Amino acid sequence: MKKSTVILLLLIIPIFTVSGQNSNVNKGQQVMLETIGHLSAQSLYLSYLVSNTIADGHSQNLYDNAMAIELLNKVIAFAQQTPQQMDKLLASGKLGDEDIIYVNNLIEAFQLITAQAGAYRNFITSGNKTHLQTFSNKRKEAWQKISILLNIE
Repeated sequence: MKKSTVILLLLIIPIFTVSGQNSNVNKGQQVMLETIGHLSAQSLYLSYLVSNTIADGHSQNLYDNAMAIELLNKVIAFAQQTPQQMDKLLASGKLGDEDIIYVNNLIEAFQLITAQAGAYRNFITSGNKTHLQTFSNKRKEAWQKISILLNIE
């Protein structure tokens, strides 16, 4: 991992806007939204890393099938729960227009991670190598979206 990526993750700027565009948000709510933004960005990045680490570990025989499937199931569960929670945030009416766009992009990225992890799990259970291609495609799509969302080069 590049040093600049680590620095970016440590110093990531607030994800949700602090402009006065949304009059429904007071200062305390703004702090909560910024915190949600930071935690969401971290969760997204780590979910991506973990799902790929599991696949890489399995391909190198560091994880047997049962362990890899168990770990992937956990990644999938978390990656599915986050968009459900984000939908509640969207429905709250507390987000500005830029925040709504960002949250929708987060949801899409988590869905890609879910699809990526699911494809690798399907490969393990079936042995069908077409699932590896799906995994690879979703992995690339997810990284493209994540790198844009988190401003990682």
